[in-house]
Amino acid sequence: MKIAILGGGISGLAAAYYLQGHDVTIFEKSSRVGGWLSTDTSTGFLFERGPRTFKTSKCPGLLDLIEDLGLMEEVIFCERKNLRRYLFINGKLRRMPAWTPALLKELLFEWKVPPSYEDETIYDFACRRFGRTAAWHMFDPMTLGIHAGDMHTLSMKACFPSLKQLEEEYGSLTKGMLKKPKFLGPPFIALKNGMQSLVDALEERLPSTMLNTEVKELRFEPDRVILDTSRGPFEADFVISALPCHVLGRLLFPELLQIEMKGCTLVHLAYTRELAPKRGFGYIVSSLENHPLLGVIFDSMAFPQHNRHPEETRLTAFVRGSVQDVLSGLRDHLGITDEPAATLVTQVDNAFPQMTIGHEARIQKIVNQYPRLKITGNFLYGVGVSDCITAAKSAVENLLSVVPN
Repeated sequence: MKIAILGGGISGLAAAYYLQGHDVTIFEKSSRVGGWLSTDTSTGFLFERGPRTFKTSKCPGLLDLIEDLGLMEEVIFCERKNLRRYLFINGKLRRMPAWTPALLKELLFEWKVPPSYEDETIYDFACRRFGRTAAWHMFDPMTLGIHAGDMHTLSMKACFPSLKQLEEEYGSLTKGMLKKPKFLGPPFIALKNGMQSLVDALEERLPSTMLNTEVKELRFEPDRVILDTSRGPFEADFVISALPCHVLGRLLFPELLQIEMKGCTLVHLAYTRELAPKRGFGYIVSSLENHPLLGVIFDSMAFPQHNRHPEETRLTAFVRGSVQDVLSGLRDHLGITDEPAATLVTQVDNAFPQMTIGHEARIQKIVNQYPRLKITGNFLYGVGVSDCITAAKSAVENLLSVVPN
């Protein structure tokens, strides 16, 4: 049985790992596997050019994979004292959540709000259950930080399914959070040598990989699939697509082209002294500020284990603008005026699928259209690395369940 995996990002790599023992070939358009997961040390500082830290209670798939790969000794933890997060709103940097009287009142009476089982925008959900203060002080930062999107348009059910489930199961978020078992382990993890360690460990176990190979067309026949690629035709018995949303849309499902994809620029900055005026993980810039800078992670404080110098400050800024926008934002928000010792810019295009109302129903219409095709990727059920790994494992299990013994 020949299986073709389209795309060598984390979804494709995970699918290939779970298919060990089968005849698998990965087709990757670029010159490397790993997609957005990449660690750079070329400047003398360690920068993650993509995802870098994970909430331990929310990433069981990732933790299982790390353990399976023998990377548990690589796992490092963020100390709780460095977990403080901030919100820049109304011209000031405030610790999250900002416990204003209005916010406390909204949280106090949330348990009286009856549950709704309908899909709705994140903003509508937040206002219905809490109020406008909670929407802007809690849900807007979450939406920006995770989905780089607008809470007025994105689906609560698709983007934050666990919170929606608390409402449906307990009738209230506050009741659900009180009744759920508390996670007592380390809150956030990373890898000692960066996420490239995960990519390298998976790549060592990869089957055949066709780099610099673009899949241009898929033709499904009763007993096989024909792949037309930039290197010529290939045949497979089954295909797993781990392609980006719009690439798969152009190949097979035009409806996927209707999903808006957002990107941003990551500006990594390093300084040879300690500069961050606030102890914590980082901050989000409220949408109300209408600023090109979306947020900043205090990398050197969140994970000092990555520091390469006796004193250093490493920051990663997410911006829809220029390096100058970042520098001016750091000056205005944090008072940082030093020239950075190192600057690295990573352009992230079309990385965040904007999952609007009805997203789940639209996805269900396409996932089973072709019996010889299984689909995984960050546009299905979650944008996080662990979400992608879980979706890839599910796609593999679904494929193996229909393969004759």
